[in-house]
Amino acid sequence: MIFLPKSGTMRIPPRLRRSHRRRLLASDLARIGPLNAALAELEVWIQREASAQRAAFRARLAAGEPQLTDFELEAIVTCYVRCDDPKWADDQDNILATLSVDLVKPDEGRDWAFSVLHPEVEQALGAGKMTELLFTLLEYADFGPADLCRVGTVWAEVVATAQKIVEIGE
Repeated sequence: MIFLPKSGTMRIPPRLRRSHRRRLLASDLARIGPLNAALAELEVWIQREASAQRAAFRARLAAGEPQLTDFELEAIVTCYVRCDDPKWADDQDNILATLSVDLVKPDEGRDWAFSVLHPEVEQALGAGKMTELLFTLLEYADFGPADLCRVGTVWAEVVATAQKIVEIGE
């Protein structure tokens, strides 16, 4: 599954941006591996949910169901700031970034080997493989390794949308 965000769907609240310019401490680096592992778990879940939804919609289309013309599948992945982050606020939603990812196309078998773009992340992952979601955060959300260390919770949802078109005759 390719976790590339849809155009214009990467949102980072201004008050939470650009902390990635600071140097990382050993304690920061220790957070990246568990985040990558959590994102890997979410990727498996998203792929499983999307596959089931995709199969169901395709079966309905193949059966010629008159109430369905097309469908959309989307994953919405939201990263929240840790509670002990200096920019955490009780009266805010504390969203660090939101990815909106189109899931209609099946897995194209890409292998993300971009950890060389961020040596600190490569160091933190050791021999582990960078998840597509981690890469997407680094590449498209203007995240840096320090921003990754600020993520405390990740919420994912797979949204299925049935679509119907009706032609109006003259």
